[in-house]
Amino acid sequence: MTPLEQRMIPQDQPMTKPWFKAAGGKRALAPTILPLLGLENATRYVEPFLGGGAVFLAVRGAGFAGPCLLDDKNAILMDAWRAVQAYPNGVIEAFKWYAGQDSREFYYEVRQDPPSQLIQRAGWFLYLNKHCFNGLYRVNSRGTFNVPYGGGRVESLNEDAVWAASGALGGVALASADFGEVEIGLGSTVYCDPPYLPVSRTASFTAYTPGGFGAADQLRLARWCREGADRGARIVLSNAGGPDSQAVFGEGADQVIDVEERRAINRDGAKRGPVATRIYVFGGASAVGRSR
Repeated sequence: MTPLEQRMIPQDQPMTKPWFKAAGGKRALAPTILPLLGLENATRYVEPFLGGGAVFLAVRGAGFAGPCLLDDKNAILMDAWRAVQAYPNGVIEAFKWYAGQDSREFYYEVRQDPPSQLIQRAGWFLYLNKHCFNGLYRVNSRGTFNVPYGGGRVESLNEDAVWAASGALGGVALASADFGEVEIGLGSTVYCDPPYLPVSRTASFTAYTPGGFGAADQLRLARWCREGADRGARIVLSNAGGPDSQAVFGEGADQVIDVEERRAINRDGAKRGPVATRIYVFGGASAVGRSR
């Protein structure tokens, strides 16, 4: 590791600042989620739908220093996290190279051709994230990134956030597997942020991995949460606030909490206001009965 890679995390850099923009990111909701996790009783933190990792960064910022397992089925996303974990300066330089070539023609030339080398692939991922339309990471059924060009706006990278994330990732296990393959039990504190059940036919953002995340997956996740809680884990899950979400997760949850969450990504800027979100808590010492 070079001296640059050993750079200290800036003391004034909030640990809750994600290093890239993720659709459905939970930075604003993290202060609500943190007290529900019961970190004081946790021996291990698990997040099987990592995405932008805002809650994980908040967990580290809150002082939890125990073992962590971070997982997401999106392999390219997890490769970007691996690169940030081990080579933050390399990722920053790779992003700068891509951003320095930016044009509509360049964007479409590289969009469907992820580099094979880990650091370059992370720089490519960040370039697409910051230069695509609305900052929406999405793939089609073949696993190909398919978001159109964002119009040539200049996007900078928060380098301190990259370094802070790298520091938070020290000793953290990273995986790219289906959530069902993640084992949880006594001492595990888990946060799940799966693609939300749609509140309308046009409101679903499930295409982050090939095949999406459908109703059968949501039902399978609800069983996984209940079974994990019965083995002693504490699981906090966020989803849409509609009746479908309640029908899938509400019956097995020990607590249900309604909150408002700001929608950060929408084609219509006027529709980026608060939306109803429901938080479900499974298991844990502080879950008394099944409150609604």
